[in-house]
Amino acid sequence: MSPVEAPTQLRRRAALAQLEAEELAELVAELRSSARSKTKLERALAQLEALSARMQVTLQWPGGLTVSQAAEHLHVSEPTIRKWLTEGLLNQIDGRKPVEISQRSVIKVERILQSVRENYPARQWSQALAAFLHDRDLLSQDWAREGIEQLGRGELVER
Repeated sequence: MSPVEAPTQLRRRAALAQLEAEELAELVAELRSSARSKTKLERALAQLEALSARMQVTLQWPGGLTVSQAAEHLHVSEPTIRKWLTEGLLNQIDGRKPVEISQRSVIKVERILQSVRENYPARQWSQALAAFLHDRDLLSQDWAREGIEQLGRGELVER
């Protein structure tokens, strides 16, 4: 018989399980969009999707991942995770101490990292990620969005 885990340990395990369930749901959605014509594959994907949805409901937990869990999952250091929290790349769950990170934001960052790591040599991927963050921050500014919209309409005036 295994010893009973403390509530904090159970929350941590539940947070990891929820991360995996959400990741499973995203992968199923990707597979479904790329394999519309195959009936058997469609049925299997529907079953996986239903399983994922049931897992997410069962594991509905207001807790998130610890900094160390997120770092391990993303294959980066804990200081990097803390920096990404400060920069807004990862979302912290409000009112939690120690810091807890939402599973959804970890999955989004994982997708970004996967793309960047595939498209850039090992030493350039961190620069590409920094450029992505810079662009994202610029696009959150009203003046930048308006300028891009004007450029798209051909209204930009050179000075």
